[in-house]
Amino acid sequence: RLEALVKDLEPEQRVLVREAAVIKLARIGVEALPFLTQVLQHDQDVTVRKTAMGHLLGKIGGVEAVQALAQVADPSSGALGRIEAVEGLTRALTQKRFYEVTVRVAAATALGSLDGDVALKDLVTALHEDESQWVRGAAATALGARGGNVAVNALTEAKDGSENKAPEGKTYVRECVTEALSTIEDRAARDHHQQRV
Repeated sequence: RLEALVKDLEPEQRVLVREAAVIKLARIGVEALPFLTQVLQHDQDVTVRKTAMGHLLGKIGGVEAVQALAQVADPSSGALGRIEAVEGLTRALTQKRFYEVTVRVAAATALGSLDGDVALKDLVTALHEDESQWVRGAAATALGARGGNVAVNALTEAKDGSENKAPEGKTYVRECVTEALSTIEDRAARDHHQQRV
């Protein structure tokens, strides 16, 4: 059965056939992750990729699904479904009532490895508003990895505690924020030193 579904994912198959195969594969569970990841990386059709992303999160879920999305979202992957993967990671981070803490932490961590302004707003919101100290800490660490003015401002604000709406875990979150700010400062010092050399 798995072999037949994988055969239905081949590019020469019609879009509807590939979409149906994605849906059926997702019902299999974690065993189907490599095949759904391949769809996100290589399928030419955005509809098929979005179906794969949605079913990765919705049917399979868990940290494994987030890790698969992180592979595809990595800028060095060259994956066709990078946008859909980032969308999935953002969804996993922000939709608290659908995703458990471990999934949201994994999503924040994965978003920390991206470049530019992608999902920065969502990381800042998680830092300030998520009820889980673990998610807030992961968001702080992710912002530290990303760097930039938005990250520094959000981290400084969180360190001051001016918007910490979820008081439990303040010590842990403050440690993560301090470490994230230190990471940004160290990177800036290295960059400055390299420019002078």
